[in-house]
Amino acid sequence: MRKVKTYYKYISVNVLTSALDYQRKLENTTSQNFIRNKIESFDPKKVNPPKVSLRIRNGKEEYRVVDGQHTIAIVKGIGWTTIRCEIKEDLSDEEENEWFYEINDPNNSRPQTHNTLLNSQINGKFNKKINKIINILDKVGYSFNTKSDKGEKGVFIGSVGIIDIYDNMSDVDFAKCMKIHSSIWSGDKKSMQVQFVKGFSKFYITYKNEIELDKFKRFTPAFIKKNITANEISRDVSNLTLKKNNDIKYAWVFAEHYNNGLSEDKKLKLSKLID
Repeated sequence: MRKVKTYYKYISVNVLTSALDYQRKLENTTSQNFIRNKIESFDPKKVNPPKVSLRIRNGKEEYRVVDGQHTIAIVKGIGWTTIRCEIKEDLSDEEENEWFYEINDPNNSRPQTHNTLLNSQINGKFNKKINKIINILDKVGYSFNTKSDKGEKGVFIGSVGIIDIYDNMSDVDFAKCMKIHSSIWSGDKKSMQVQFVKGFSKFYITYKNEIELDKFKRFTPAFIKKNITANEISRDVSNLTLKKNNDIKYAWVFAEHYNNGLSEDKKLKLSKLID
């Protein structure tokens, strides 16, 4: 993040508003219990200055809390009307997200969730790897949604698992794997589940040299023309007696469908998944 003016100042607690829509919600039970417990055992010496982004809009000051909204709620409960804040002036949306990520080290006493930190990286656009993943997914019509747990077509929910998949593949392989995935299932909600994609990536990595030879053409008769749905794949996995982890089970089922109708000399060797 670029160097910006930073200073400390006492601010009225009533003008401080949340900056990021994915921050922990104060209304939920966990937050309310945390705030109540901190009020009961309140120690003013342990109050950390909230991190606040100051913007000037139409001549009015706007104080956006990047980190510390629970602290503000606690001191309000104690009766404080002002609190000493660390202030940075005129940050962009991207810079506020980057500052949030810098503050929330996983070693903090109350670390943010993986998806919350991922949100800051997506919205802040400061992480080159995340930007690259987003660009690759965008080319096949896929995206992230870390704010919901409901399945959506073409949308990865709880996207940290997709980052793990990317980390175990080259950029080229990840792009090709996602392209094949999209060409078969077009982002069907079931196919977007992380376990499904992890299994497909296992299949791709194991057999990429063999499937690369036919320019992916085999996937049309093996999956698309037969309308092999993601639900059917998952059902086959659940019926599989193979005593291996789910990644291998999914990859095994993908390989079986791929092999269906091929001569023995052209079939993918299932033994490669368990050797």
